[in-house]
Amino acid sequence: MDRLHMSKITIYANAENLVTFSKYKEADPESLVNRNDLYTYPMMKTFTAGVNVTF
Repeated sequence: MDRLHMSKITIYANAENLVTFSKYKEADPESLVNRNDLYTYPMMKTFTAGVNVTF
């Protein structure tokens, strides 16, 4: 790190909505369900990663 003149490096990762544990097999229990729109898209999975470098 001295050769590259870096004083600090941080690597991070985050994930949301990877799995849902539920007794309901037909629909996602966290989704909004209307009588008109019974089948909706599943919750999106979100992955975030990054690097912070301090010189």
